[in-house]
Amino acid sequence: MVYHVTHPNAPPFRFNDFFQLLAKFGYKVATTEYISWRTALMDYTLKSQDNALFPLLHMVMDDLPTATKSPELDDTHTQQVTVQGSGFATPRMGSELIGVYLAYLVKVGFLDQPPHAGQEGVLVLPEIKEDVRIIERSRG
Repeated sequence: MVYHVTHPNAPPFRFNDFFQLLAKFGYKVATTEYISWRTALMDYTLKSQDNALFPLLHMVMDDLPTATKSPELDDTHTQQVTVQGSGFATPRMGSELIGVYLAYLVKVGFLDQPPHAGQEGVLVLPEIKEDVRIIERSRG
């Protein structure tokens, strides 16, 4: 039996879903062609090899959208074991969970507040009252 530890994939949550939610939370998001995006990312990242994206740059050097192959992972067995009798259910990816992630990144100073926060129709980030801090990258 296989126990995948991954986020539940039903319903599927794609990058486009994530980008749409960023916009709904008030971040400016624009779609662009892959080659333009890749060139801008490479230029930005190569300015400093200390950039956190630098070790991942090789992943986008080729044609990422057509060259990427990833297996479909099924977490059914994991869900059965973890949920069984606990009453705990893994939250599905969506506006509530992404909102928590974004609120955390704002609270630790990794992201700025959304520039369009507070405008009509913009989703509000949840308030994180707990004392949180970012885990720093090791320099070793």
